[in-house]
Amino acid sequence: MASASIGQVHVARLHSGEKVAVKVQYPGIETIVKTDLGVIRRIFSLLRRFLPDWGWATIYREIREMVLAELDYQHEAAGDSRHCRQLHQIARMSSSRA
Repeated sequence: MASASIGQVHVARLHSGEKVAVKVQYPGIETIVKTDLGVIRRIFSLLRRFLPDWGWATIYREIREMVLAELDYQHEAAGDSRHCRQLHQIARMSSSRA
């Protein structure tokens, strides 16, 4: 594999003074990841010849889906926002019972 990490996270401040995290992907990482996935697909094709009943196509699809999801920072941010809203709702419910 070409990369153990696809980017870095930095602390920054907005003009308002609010502290935020900024996540930046390494240049060209998407191409590297897709090349790696191609290599894995070829390896799995070879493995299928020797171990045909191990579900290699399914395993590859799951790996590919997870790895490509890691590249989608907008999808990740939407999920983080959703989780944050859910936590706030839980906190409000807990404090209203106290």
